[in-house]
Amino acid sequence: MTEQIDKKVCPYCGKELLQSESQVVCENCGSTYHQACWEQSGGCTQSFCESNREQQENPYPEYAPQAVQRGDAAAVPQRVQKKKRLWLRLLLGIGIPVLLLLGAGGILLLCLPETVSGTYTLLSGSVESVYTFEDGTYTLKESDDTKKGTYTVEGNIVTLTDEEGKQSKLLKEGDYLAHQESRYPQEVPRGNTFSQTFTQSRADTYLIYWNQVDFAQDGTYREISMIVLPSASSVTNTEQTGTYERTGDILVMRDEGKEDGRTKLIYQDRLYTVVYEKS
Repeated sequence: MTEQIDKKVCPYCGKELLQSESQVVCENCGSTYHQACWEQSGGCTQSFCESNREQQENPYPEYAPQAVQRGDAAAVPQRVQKKKRLWLRLLLGIGIPVLLLLGAGGILLLCLPETVSGTYTLLSGSVESVYTFEDGTYTLKESDDTKKGTYTVEGNIVTLTDEEGKQSKLLKEGDYLAHQESRYPQEVPRGNTFSQTFTQSRADTYLIYWNQVDFAQDGTYREISMIVLPSASSVTNTEQTGTYERTGDILVMRDEGKEDGRTKLIYQDRLYTVVYEKS
């Protein structure tokens, strides 16, 4: 029968110490270990031992000395567990500040104002129209006419001020610019095709403009426009029919008998008819 030493247990593995096994006694607290356990643990693991000051305050009650003396192997602190806890603390200590920094940087990027630069060309209409933006100034070329002025950007709204002090506003959405005054007040229904009537009108000293477009569910449309020039006592009425196609936020109207389409922009369920694209 194998002889036991006072039925003591090894504080590291929780197993009984047998006389036939090689053992090591801690010089500080007198605790006895299997020699292999002593070498594996790197020394005494008792929380009350001066040689193991890391556990001096015993932050884990389940690792109390009496639990070790009961031979409760599950309650014995393992060095591997200590290393895991150390790595976890390091990851939390470094990872959380890094994540917070990245999050703050992302919010800062989202809060940065839109900028406008480069050349934008009108996508539809019989008149060639090109905007050029650079360093707070802009140039608008329409056929043989050229206008210049300054601009400011607030959010996604570009405010233009010409040389006479007259202001106008453009909506910036990605690579597109759209005149605010060209927006229809009616909401654009969901779907690639829809049934809806859009009307808009505007007037100033030089002209009176009225427009109505009837979109049908079958992908066709009918558009009626009227332009009045008070100074010339002139009234011009036009009517167009054709087909339309919607792809995401872009709607293209193709007049009957014409290959080129007129591109419109849909933003927040509103239709903008005068649209420029960055070139």
